[in-house]
Amino acid sequence: MVFSLQKNGEYIYGGAGDGEMIPLTEFTSNDVELNGNQTDLYTIKWRWNTTSDESDTALGELATQRDLIYKLTIMATGTISEDSLPNGGGGTNGIINNIVNRLPKTGDNTSVLLWIVLALGAFSLIILLIYKKRRKKEDENS
Repeated sequence: MVFSLQKNGEYIYGGAGDGEMIPLTEFTSNDVELNGNQTDLYTIKWRWNTTSDESDTALGELATQRDLIYKLTIMATGTISEDSLPNGGGGTNGIINNIVNRLPKTGDNTSVLLWIVLALGAFSLIILLIYKKRRKKEDENS
């Protein structure tokens, strides 16, 4: 198989013509970058690496008998570089702070501890009222 790869309509491997396509056999590249907040469109153009009608016919006949599968695996690795972060990153803490600062704001700045204390206070008040009511009832029955 031979192929050409386009990024946003521009050839980055191979070319438009059949003679410009490159073999896919064990092809690896580490120099394609996708920056943050960016979208790129990649297009793979491919064909079987044969000019022989006999080979093409043999593959076509074989495809009528069973599925022919060619597996293409694309592996991508993402990294965060301090240079790509605003204000130069600032070390590990700077990276963490930049990530936290990019999280969506919910608008809720309420302290959870305050709600826990209020809930415990209300629960304690209910228990106290139940205790007093039962004690008053016991005093009336005695």
